[in-house]
Amino acid sequence: MPATDKEGVHTTTTTPTGLASVGPDDNTPVLLLNEKAAARCLSISPRLLWSLEASGQIEAIRIHRAKRYAVSELQRFVDAQKKRGGDR
Repeated sequence: MPATDKEGVHTTTTTPTGLASVGPDDNTPVLLLNEKAAARCLSISPRLLWSLEASGQIEAIRIHRAKRYAVSELQRFVDAQKKRGGDR
C-alpha cells in the first residue's frame, strides 16, 4: 500500500535513478499526479496550477474523467522557469 500523508495524498521519495517512487517499500515509479499532488510538488495552489494549464504553460493528461499531470511535464515547467528567471 502506498504511503500517504495526513491529507491522503500519496507521498513520494526519489529513487537513485531520479524517478519518484510511491513509498519506501514500493519501487514503482510515479508517472502521473492528481491536481492536488501536482500543485504540492510545485509548492503552488491548485488554483494557480489550473491557471497555468489554462494559459498553456503546463499540460494535463485526461484519462477518462481523471485529470493528471505527468511528473516529466512538471519538471519541464520548472526547468523552463529557471531559464526564464522565473518571471511571468
